[in-house]
Amino acid sequence: MPLLRIAFVPFIVLTIGCRPAPQKAELAKSPLDALIESKLGAGSVATKNRNGSFTLCQIEKENPSNNTTTVHFIIIRMYDQKVVEEGTVTMGAVEWTGEYEVQVSHKPGQVELERNSNTTVRKIDLLRYLDGLAR
Repeated sequence: MPLLRIAFVPFIVLTIGCRPAPQKAELAKSPLDALIESKLGAGSVATKNRNGSFTLCQIEKENPSNNTTTVHFIIIRMYDQKVVEEGTVTMGAVEWTGEYEVQVSHKPGQVELERNSNTTVRKIDLLRYLDGLAR
């Protein structure tokens, strides 16, 4: 019996001494991630232009009251991480159409695959934000 007690005591000590492992601290966000989340919230999608000088970040949010989708977007100049453009478009899209060009399109009513005269298109030329910088 004494041998059983000796074997059982370490088990009790080890079991009592066990605590749940502390939760891993959330990884610190980069300043860029923090900027994007502060402007658009969590879950946005970021795409850079080909040379990485600008990043287009966007998130779709649905308005349940009228069943429409709004795209919120920002464009960030990467060398200083400054937001150079921001906006929203309802029932539309925001996409890269060139190295330094973003197209914001909106179609009243239901979005169709084929563009027609009812489509409103705004082109954002980002070259103006590179003045004085090496391209």
